[in-house]
Amino acid sequence: MTATLWTLAAALGIGKRPELIAIVGGGGKSSLMFALAAELPGRVVMTTTTRIFAAQMNHAPTVIYENDLASLGDALERVAEVPIYQTDAVVRRSPSLQMTRDAAPPAARMNAATLAKLGLTAGAQVKVSLGGTAVLAVQLDAGVPDGCVRVAAGHELTSGLGPMQGELTVERA
Repeated sequence: MTATLWTLAAALGIGKRPELIAIVGGGGKSSLMFALAAELPGRVVMTTTTRIFAAQMNHAPTVIYENDLASLGDALERVAEVPIYQTDAVVRRSPSLQMTRDAAPPAARMNAATLAKLGLTAGAQVKVSLGGTAVLAVQLDAGVPDGCVRVAAGHELTSGLGPMQGELTVERA
């Protein structure tokens, strides 16, 4: 009997198509992230909200530091989440849950600097495009990073946008 040797990517069923993978847990996240990147060369962008040590960064072919992000220029990036009461058909059909603040219609949420750069104000209507389009109200959100637009996924108003991340455009509707 011959044993089959699997790679991490094959065992996890990843790497055959573009995808976004989040690694969470109490330890080993960076090690797993670098191991997967080594198995999928040229196809992985890694980021973290925690510290990656210099010894680990030596395994990466390119490292971009926060100050390097200014070179991205005018590009806007979609930041998305699936609101808790949009996750499945049961909660989407619950009248009481759909009347809560957590079920509010999605908006194009940006910080003050991004709004100013685009010449927009809170309450304006914009057309957001990424694959498809959605017309949404603008909302000021200080928690959204510069150059990003937070647009919830999993809602009928934003279902046509496509991927939960990527470069998008925003223009007055």
